[in-house]
Amino acid sequence: MPITCEDLDRHLTGEIAIAFGVLRGSHALFAVLDVDALFRDLLGFIRKAAGAIGGEDLAAAIFCTGGSDDGRGKVIVTFAQPVPSNDARKLIMRLFGRVRASEPAQDLPSNKLSAYPQKKSGGVTRILGRNVARGGSLEKPFSLDGEPGLAHVRPLAPAKLAAILADSGPKILEWAKKRIETAWLRVEGTDTHFRWMIALAREAIRLYGVLRGRPAYDEWLDHIKAKSPELSFGSLKNADQRNVLDHGRERGWQYACERPNGWEPLQLQIRKGVPRGIVRLYYALVAYVLEKGLRPSGFGIDYERIALRAGCSKSTAYRWVRRAEELGFIVIHDRGSRRAKGARGQCTRLGLVCRGQTVEQVRASSG
Repeated sequence: MPITCEDLDRHLTGEIAIAFGVLRGSHALFAVLDVDALFRDLLGFIRKAAGAIGGEDLAAAIFCTGGSDDGRGKVIVTFAQPVPSNDARKLIMRLFGRVRASEPAQDLPSNKLSAYPQKKSGGVTRILGRNVARGGSLEKPFSLDGEPGLAHVRPLAPAKLAAILADSGPKILEWAKKRIETAWLRVEGTDTHFRWMIALAREAIRLYGVLRGRPAYDEWLDHIKAKSPELSFGSLKNADQRNVLDHGRERGWQYACERPNGWEPLQLQIRKGVPRGIVRLYYALVAYVLEKGLRPSGFGIDYERIALRAGCSKSTAYRWVRRAEELGFIVIHDRGSRRAKGARGQCTRLGLVCRGQTVEQVRASSG
């Protein structure tokens, strides 16, 4: 039903209450984080999370409102024009994940924190005005820094949103950068060089997928070839004049495509009786290991980061980790320690049990 200017005036003055649809077709008009408890306690963390995700551009695109009582409130992300609903959801879910993992949200029930657009329907939400049914007071807008009004608002342009989402994606790992920028030497051997090529192919697949990864892989090898004149000389063993960066290129790529990880995670999603939370935790840890280029048999991670990636509270993450160990899906090598005065805290060290492995093998290979 179309909303008239008169309807909007009556809504903003609290005479009536209007719920606004988040989507128009396949595009989002805005995005919302709806907090139904502890809003004032969470506001500082929301400000910090917005800055971490999109800097001042995202913070300036946001305004907040109170709710029908002191514990409630909304965070509204404004867009300069309708944006694809998937992009709006990715952005608001990143904000949601960071807030959910914050300290004040540990005891917040799951139904007290919501994000719009929702996955299928988009959803509707009331913005400003007042909750007539609850007899709430008239809500007023303010910035994440507490500045009253809307004068600070600078809606997010589509190009800026795309840049924020791209910046939040995986980055090329440091070992790969070093391998690409350092000259390769004949004395290192063809077998070593071929292993490095497979590793770079896997990194390109991790970053860009198979279709877009191949051009990146070729570009990296061309760059290495230009920096590595020694590889054009004959082999030290058999005087083979071929350059491994040429004759091994296709084979290295095909090998990486067939075995993109070098290891395979368990297929928990098709196992009967595995709790959904444990499946979520396990694949969140798999994604973390792949993104960071870590060994699955032993890696460090704190519970705040686990909670952020699994989309749960820190206490729930702690409970899921213990249960996953009981079920034999992960190994806790070291439970870590809290930061104390004069001493740094230590991250928890975990290991993933992968396909074809036993718990004992993962424990033995963590060194």
